[in-house]
Amino acid sequence: MSSEERLDEDLRAELDLLRQEIAALKKSESTCREQIECLQKGKEFFREISLNSSDIILVTDRNGMIIYASPSLERFLGYKPSEIIGMSGFDFILPVDLARAFDDYAKAVVSSEIIPNAFRVRHKDGSERLLEGVGRNLLDQPSVNGFVMNVRDVTERRRAEEKVRESEKRLADIVDFLPDATFAIDREGRIIAWNRAIEVLTGKAAGEMIGKGNFEYAVPFYGERRPILIDLALQGGGEIEQRYFFVQRNGDIVIAETTAPMMRGASKYLWGKARALFDGSDGIAGAIESIRDITDLTKAEEERELLRRQLQRSRQMEAVATLAGGIAHDFNNILGAISGYIDMSMAYLKKEDRIYSYLRTMNGAAERAKDLVCKLLVFSRETKREFRPFRVSLVAGDALRVLETTLPENIRARMKNSAERDIVRGDPAQIHRAFMNLCDNAVCAMKERGGLLEIALRCRNAGNQEGAAGLSTLPPGRYLEVAVKDTGTGIEAKDMEHIFDPFFTTKNPGQGTGMGLPVVYGTVKNHGGKVTVESEVGRGTTVRVILPLLEEPEAL
Repeated sequence: MSSEERLDEDLRAELDLLRQEIAALKKSESTCREQIECLQKGKEFFREISLNSSDIILVTDRNGMIIYASPSLERFLGYKPSEIIGMSGFDFILPVDLARAFDDYAKAVVSSEIIPNAFRVRHKDGSERLLEGVGRNLLDQPSVNGFVMNVRDVTERRRAEEKVRESEKRLADIVDFLPDATFAIDREGRIIAWNRAIEVLTGKAAGEMIGKGNFEYAVPFYGERRPILIDLALQGGGEIEQRYFFVQRNGDIVIAETTAPMMRGASKYLWGKARALFDGSDGIAGAIESIRDITDLTKAEEERELLRRQLQRSRQMEAVATLAGGIAHDFNNILGAISGYIDMSMAYLKKEDRIYSYLRTMNGAAERAKDLVCKLLVFSRETKREFRPFRVSLVAGDALRVLETTLPENIRARMKNSAERDIVRGDPAQIHRAFMNLCDNAVCAMKERGGLLEIALRCRNAGNQEGAAGLSTLPPGRYLEVAVKDTGTGIEAKDMEHIFDPFFTTKNPGQGTGMGLPVVYGTVKNHGGKVTVESEVGRGTTVRVILPLLEEPEAL
C-alpha cells in the first residue's frame, strides 16, 4: 500500500473518531442542558416556596454570618435578602435577647438536634418585631455547610395573646371585688377567675382552682365533676337544666336555684346567675357565673310565711272564739230553762211512769249539752280563772296514770322529763283536761295497729335563735314544752288547717264532738302559751303544748 493510501485510511479513521466524539459531546450537551433546566426549575420552585412562605428561611455559616435569606424576608422585616447577605444575624437581635441568642447558637454548634428559639429583632422601619422559630446544624452537609433556620413573625399573635391575658386579668380583678361568689371559665372550660367570695363559700383558694378544667369547679358544690349552670349558659338545656328547681332565661342570662349537698359538710340552697362571654368578633370566649347562698334567706322567708299563716290562723281562731263564747252564753241560758222545766216535770211524776223515763233521757242529753257549752267557754276563754303555781310534770304524770288503766294491750305509754324546771302559773284542772284530750286523741290514732304514746317535757328559750323554733309568736323568756307524741295514723294535710276549728273531727259520727283540740287550744292560750302540731300520715303526730315558766316560783 502506497503512502498516500495509508494516509487516506488514517484520515478516515481520525474522521470517524472525531464524529464519535462530536456525537458524544452533543449527547453530553443535551444531558447538561436538561440538568440545567431541572436545576433552574428547582431553583424557581424553591424561590416561589420561599417567597410565598409564611416563614423566613435563613442560612448562616459557622460564625453566624448570613449566607442566604429567603425573599419572604422583605415582606416581614423590610430588608431585601441582598442587603443582609454577609452580615451577622446577631446584628438584628435586640440587646435584651442577645445573651440568650448567643447561648442558643452555642448549643446548635455542638448539636444536631432541632433547637427552638424566640427573640426580638428590629424591623427596617425601626419597629420591634418578635420572631419565633427553629434552627438546625447542617455544617456537616456539603450542600448546605451552615445553620438553617426557619423563623416566623409572631408579633401580632403575641399581641393578641397579651390582650387576651390583659382582658382575663381585668376580668379577674373585677370579679374579685364582686360581693357574690363568682368564677369565670374560658371556652375550653378552664377556670380563669375565682373571686374572694367564692373562696369563702367553698373553702377553695383561687390558687388551687385557676387553670383547672374538666368541671373541677363543680366539685366543691356537688362532690363530683359534672356540668352546672355556667355550662348551661354555654351549651343550652337538656340534662343540665333538669338538675335545677327552676330555670329562667333573660336573653343571654340564665338564672336558677338548686341545693348543693357537699358545701363544706352542709347542704346549701343556692341562687345562681350565668351568662356567656363574647370576644370582639362575637365568638364565645367563655362564661361567668355568680352564686349566692340564700339558705338563711329561704329559711327566713319560710318562717315569715309560717308566722303569717299562724297570725292569720290566730285571728281566725279569735273570731271563732268570740262567736263561740256568745253562742255558748245564749245556749247556756236556753239549756237552763230546758233543764229547769225537765226537773219540775220529773218532780210531779213517779219513776214508774213512762214519761218519767223520757224526761230522764232528755235530762241526760241536756247535761251533755251543758258539758259541750263548758268546752266552748273554755275555748273562748270565758271561764272563770283560778290560777296558782303548780308542777306540770305532776299533772301530766297523773293524766298518763289515769289513761294507762284503760289502754289497749297493743299501746304502750311512757313519760320523759328533761326539764330543769316545770312550775307554771295556771289552772291545773284545765291543764289536766287538756292533757287527757291529747292523750285520748293519740290513743284513738293508734287503735288499729298499736304503738307508743309519749309525753316529753323540756325547757325552751323564746328570743334565742338556737332554741326558738316554733316560739316565734311568743314574748322572749323561758318556756316549758310538753310534747304529746304518738305513732298512729297521722293527720292529712288537708285537715291540718281545721284541727282547731270547733266541732271539726275526722272520727266517725257519734265518736267525737270535735271539741278536744279547740279546748286544748283555748286552755293553753288562756295560760299565755301556744300549741303547735306536726304530723306525717302513717308515721304519727306530735302536739306541743308550750307554757311560760315562772321566773321566780312561788310557794306551791
